[in-house]
Amino acid sequence: AVLIAVTLAAAAAEQDEFAQIRMLLADRLDLLDPGVLPDALAMGYLAAAALAQSDGQFDRALDLLELLLGRAKARGLVRIQALVTFELVKFHTAAGRIELTRFSMPPRSA
Repeated sequence: AVLIAVTLAAAAAEQDEFAQIRMLLADRLDLLDPGVLPDALAMGYLAAAALAQSDGQFDRALDLLELLLGRAKARGLVRIQALVTFELVKFHTAAGRIELTRFSMPPRSA
């Protein structure tokens, strides 16, 4: 049931249907860890962050994105880390914090 809910919440987030996200997630994020599929983890947290952002709770949205990034790092989910980093760049760009979107790539090993 949680996997269906987060999938539908992710689809609702794409359509800016924030009332649907609120209903579908309804305090279910705690059920996403540990052991849930990486994509479900990402969909749930990204939808919740979009909902928080739409409600004007920018600190909460940022906290959710950073929490997802930390969980992805802890589980070694590189693809999810890249996805969350992209979302963080979008978040800071939308807020006008361009200086926070710059990062340097580590040097390539020979």
